[in-house]
Amino acid sequence: MRKPVKALDSRTPPGVLHTGSSSPMTIESEPGGPARSWAVWTVWIPITLTVFVFVPNLMAGNFLPKTGWLALWTGVALLVCPYDRSGRLALTPLSVIWVAYVGWALVSLSWAEQAWVGFDRWLLLALFAAVYLVARRSRFWESETYWRFFVGVFIAFCIIGVVEFRAPDWPLIRWLPGDKRPRLTLGNPNYVGFYLSLTLPFVAWRLFREARRTHMITALIAVLLGLLVLLFSRTRGSWLAVACLIPLATTAPVRARLWARRVRLLMLAGAVAVSLCVGLLLRPSVSAAAGISHRRVSLWSVVESSLEGERDSNRLTLWRSALRIPISRLTGCGFGNFAIVATPYDETGRVLDLTWEIHNDYLQNLVDLGIPGLALYLALCAVLLRLFWRRRNEGIALAAGMAIVAWMVNQSFNWTIQKVSSHVWIAASAAILNSASGLAPIWQRPVPRAWTRAVSVAMAGALFALTVAISMSAWGDWRFRRAILSLRDEAAPLPDMKVLSTRVLPRMPFCAEVIHINAYQWARLAMEAGDFDSAERFARRAIRLHPSDRTALSILAQLALQQGRTQEAIGHLERIITAFGYESSDLSYYETLASLYEKEGRETQARQVVERARNHALLRPSHPRPCHNASGVSVETTLGWASCKAAEGYQLYLWKVGEDRPLKPVFGDLESGEDRTMPALSPGTTYIWQVKALGHFRGVPRTVTGDQWVFKTQPETPPPAEDANLEDRLRQADNIVDLSEIALAAGIHMTGRRPEERVYTEQFERLTAQLKPWRSIHPAVSLYGFGYRRVADRRYRCYYLFRVNEALREDCRIHVEARVDSCYEHLLAPVGQQTGVAAWHFDPEPPTSQWKPGTFVLLDRTVRAEDVPYQISIGLYSRDRGFLGEKVDLGWWADPGPPVDGEPTG
Repeated sequence: MRKPVKALDSRTPPGVLHTGSSSPMTIESEPGGPARSWAVWTVWIPITLTVFVFVPNLMAGNFLPKTGWLALWTGVALLVCPYDRSGRLALTPLSVIWVAYVGWALVSLSWAEQAWVGFDRWLLLALFAAVYLVARRSRFWESETYWRFFVGVFIAFCIIGVVEFRAPDWPLIRWLPGDKRPRLTLGNPNYVGFYLSLTLPFVAWRLFREARRTHMITALIAVLLGLLVLLFSRTRGSWLAVACLIPLATTAPVRARLWARRVRLLMLAGAVAVSLCVGLLLRPSVSAAAGISHRRVSLWSVVESSLEGERDSNRLTLWRSALRIPISRLTGCGFGNFAIVATPYDETGRVLDLTWEIHNDYLQNLVDLGIPGLALYLALCAVLLRLFWRRRNEGIALAAGMAIVAWMVNQSFNWTIQKVSSHVWIAASAAILNSASGLAPIWQRPVPRAWTRAVSVAMAGALFALTVAISMSAWGDWRFRRAILSLRDEAAPLPDMKVLSTRVLPRMPFCAEVIHINAYQWARLAMEAGDFDSAERFARRAIRLHPSDRTALSILAQLALQQGRTQEAIGHLERIITAFGYESSDLSYYETLASLYEKEGRETQARQVVERARNHALLRPSHPRPCHNASGVSVETTLGWASCKAAEGYQLYLWKVGEDRPLKPVFGDLESGEDRTMPALSPGTTYIWQVKALGHFRGVPRTVTGDQWVFKTQPETPPPAEDANLEDRLRQADNIVDLSEIALAAGIHMTGRRPEERVYTEQFERLTAQLKPWRSIHPAVSLYGFGYRRVADRRYRCYYLFRVNEALREDCRIHVEARVDSCYEHLLAPVGQQTGVAAWHFDPEPPTSQWKPGTFVLLDRTVRAEDVPYQISIGLYSRDRGFLGEKVDLGWWADPGPPVDGEPTG
């Protein structure tokens, strides 16, 4: 018969921790006792503070500093705590499975495309294992002093989140690296939610554990703030993880212990209720909302987007696409090499970053390590769950087990290996569960302390070497970021690319992603500057890390052609086709290779390359009917486009300007681009339509999405005569207006350079007041119109009409990006050929800090543009805080260019 259980650590006197054994274990004791407080304060406190470590103005401003800090203090901890107090070497089921998993990951590098990229990530596994050893040896969880310190750290972390949510303009908040809010010191809201879901169980445990009222109230405040920031993060995966913890508290032993402390249980329930109410009612400030997606500004919008299922559908599509890539299910593609293997199969045609993942750790293990790796990973999770279940009667083990459950739920929706701060608590939770009253060791024997000390010293030396490598990579990243800033400053001298390619890049040994991105970016910049030797060094380094980087391969082919090395250029192009096949939507590689074959007298091979490309390449839908930007279109119009031979079907999407693109197409499974009659359209309305081509790439389903085309239907009444006054024409105008005529009527000096020359007349405000906002790029600024006209060959003047809703307290750039299809990237300036984006950014006059609320601002800018389709996006960019609000898509413009493969233009 089961004995009645005691309250959750309720009868244990202060300073004593109930361990589930017959005698309690003291918390703070002498150095020779069970708990060594000096070890806790010298080794685990700095490890806990990893969450606050970051360096602004770095590409990896969170990952590199946090990893370097953790490696440094873990090495110090191994020197301070060189051996376990038991003096025995024991192999538990957890340690055996972990060693097998880490060993299999290391063995998988033997068949990986790029072993160094996988080893770079494998070092993280070794680092987390060392953190686990430090936790076991220091036994930090036995110190009441440590937990009170941690509650203070947790409160400080949450206060940063609250301040960022309500006052993101504070200087410290501006330094936080990242591009979304609230990011705190972790760089991304998803990382914030992950970290909180792991640490909240420990803070809640302290609420029930503390004996003094002041400490109890402090823990209650920490719980309340943690729940608030968790709601502010808008991460549904973390919400689900925390929700899954509630049933664990309803099991019989735990429920009895909690009921014994029902007053504190009511306090916890009250904290949950208060946080939900505040989270529902409190909205971010105007500045903070600028860094939050419109689908996450409020809790209601998050719930609505969840019910729509758009993001969930994207995750399912991503998982299905990843599983369809032909990878051996027995061995996988090699640890950390999935991005290299998946790049040729990406439907967008871009080069995937080396850290690209599929937002699911279980599937990631399957594609990286095959069935054996996934089986070991699931066995590791199962052993941790069993340890938790055996020790769920103990308060600290219950908190650790809840953290493990939250980790398992989170990794169903996210990729977690680079979340360094969170993995500190995963390792700590595993150490707590496996420390006592766990599963019996499989094998154990006494080990001389001298041997253990020698191994610890060797491990510490390796961690110090890793710290040096990380520091060198962070230094290199800083040098490259500083060089980028000098390029943006027209008054600054150009950076020495030879120094960057020969002295900086070779000295970056860690973080393959940062090295690869810097290498291929600066290869393009060096080509633009005419430094071909540096461009070749950058490109070759990029290829060594990412063998599927066709951008770097194309640079090497171009350099070889410039230097007359035709055979080498052919080799690079053949390597691209070998990796990407003949089904790529970019025909430039095939055409260039065919021309080189013809020069070499290999006409047969040249014809074969062209024919295969035309028959198998899944091209972007083109040549719309009606043409792009058509007006006066009948409400009973038909839509059509030029078909592609390799397309197996099409999907057509249609929506009104100002609306989000629908999740489901108007027509699905269309066999060709023949004209299709649309449903009844509204008169005088501007529509956007888009076509997605469906096909296969090496047996894997693939889609290519076409451009966004625009047309306007006929109005119900005849259009006004040419001599009608401007006010009547505005009443008939769509939100996209001819800004040049409005400016002329308002008497605004378009070419004026001084702020006072831009006259904000009452007539202009009276006329524009009849318009409705076209796009909201920021809560303080709305875009009312966008127009352009050709002023010379490849020169266009663009007009932007803004309405100022609230005052902006800083000077922002107008950030304008013009994206082209991959087949037109070679027409851009070299700096934009890598990304396929032309940068048309400019500083407005008057500056945004002088824009008056309630007024309209009309800006013009002359840009260089080719006669190809451009997709324009616009936003506000702050030099201190990055993007404010969201970049808004303005659609496509310019002539679509000549027909492809002799197809009709329509």
